[in-house]
Amino acid sequence: MPRLLAGDSAFLRTLQAQYQVARIESVELSGVGFFITYSVPDVAPQTDPLGFSGGMAQLDIAELEYGAGCVLFVRDGYLFMFEVYIVDPAWPTPATLVGVEVVQPPEPGRA
Repeated sequence: MPRLLAGDSAFLRTLQAQYQVARIESVELSGVGFFITYSVPDVAPQTDPLGFSGGMAQLDIAELEYGAGCVLFVRDGYLFMFEVYIVDPAWPTPATLVGVEVVQPPEPGRA
C-alpha cells in the first residue's frame, strides 16, 4: 500500500494521511483474491473527488502463472477498500509475493 500511495498530489497526500490512521475493518477471501476493507476516522481529511476507484500494481506471486493485480476504492471521501485479484483459477495457499512492479498510484483525471 505505501508504494501505491506514493506521490505528492493533494489526492495522494490525503490518502496517505488517511492510511496513517486507518484500521483494517475486515479481510474477505474471494477464492481469486481478497478484499481489505478499511475504517478511517471522520476527523481525517476527505478526498476530492469523494468517490474514486483506481491505481494499480502488478504483483508477482511465485505460485501463480499470471501474477496478481490490485485496485484501490475511495468512497464518501475516505479510503474504503483495497482489492487484490488474479486471473489464475484459484488463489494459492501459501502465496509468496516475489515482487511489485508497474505501480500506478490512484489519481483522478489520469487516463
